Amino acid sequence: MTWHADAGLGINVAPKTTLEIGGRYSQTNKLAFEGQDAGVATSYEPKLRTISGMLGIRHIF
Repeated sequence: MTWHADAGLGINVAPKTTLEIGGRYSQTNKLAFEGQDAGVATSYEPKLRTISGMLGIRHIF
């Protein structure tokens, strides 16, 4: 299962220009891999997480 949450803020810096600041948290889990390590059966169940930030400028023409 994969999911993410976003949050952001826009700040007007001029009548037609906005500074945007945002962030995202993503997570993937319920992955399962079966295999062998030196002849011994093994499994691996990773939980992947990321946090990212974004900065942008929006201008209306």
